[in-house]
Amino acid sequence: MAEFCHRNGIVYETTIPYTPEQNGIAERAIAIFFEMVWSMLYTAGISLRYWSEAFTYAVYIWTLCSTTALNGVVPYEAWTGRKLDVSHLHVFGSLGWVHVPKQVHKDKLESQAVKVRMLGWWIDESKGYRLEDLENSKLIAS
Repeated sequence: MAEFCHRNGIVYETTIPYTPEQNGIAERAIAIFFEMVWSMLYTAGISLRYWSEAFTYAVYIWTLCSTTALNGVVPYEAWTGRKLDVSHLHVFGSLGWVHVPKQVHKDKLESQAVKVRMLGWWIDESKGYRLEDLENSKLIAS
């Protein structure tokens, strides 16, 4: 591991076990993420059971924020090489409606949309939103 880090210009430092205060940068980052999670859940009035969804969204948002370490470039741009676009972001916990495709309808008079709560951006390759179907409390992507 030390050789890999040296080859890639990474400063490799270890800490003594059970002394998180020696790794102040990581500990502060974790504290910031949990402060974000708490405020997202509290503001949206959402159950604590969605803390992992809020945490994932908080980390995603963090990668879209500028940092002095990268001289005005956000981590997303540094990692992907693509220009940042935040038009897909929405407020965590906001309510909305999702269209139900015709293939899923049981009959013509069935509802064509379901009420949902936005829980985050679907981070894998699908480019969709992570949502909670409020009628059945199921997580969906749309």
